[in-house]
Amino acid sequence: MGIPATSTLMKKYLDNKAKIKAIEGESKPLRDENKMIEEEVLTRLQGEGKNLFQKGKMVATVEQQANSVPWAKEFLKAMGPEAVEAAKEAAGTKTVVNIALLD
Repeated sequence: MGIPATSTLMKKYLDNKAKIKAIEGESKPLRDENKMIEEEVLTRLQGEGKNLFQKGKMVATVEQQANSVPWAKEFLKAMGPEAVEAAKEAAGTKTVVNIALLD
């Protein structure tokens, strides 16, 4: 077989991109539902004063996680690394729940 034409590669790329967009759209309701479940599990664990819940191989842990600073790269370019670090520290942390299946 020969080398595919550039237009063939571009068509494949655009087809893949369309498929990715469709899959992401299909998965959004599941991602949204999981986000609500995470919030409910976190609320329940915090209400019970627990940082861990385990049932069989399922485990949920409550942890502190740094808040994200999505604009940090642009801020770094404009203000420098010291300002970025100060902004990250000022952003603080958030409490999250991690739900997993143990091996």
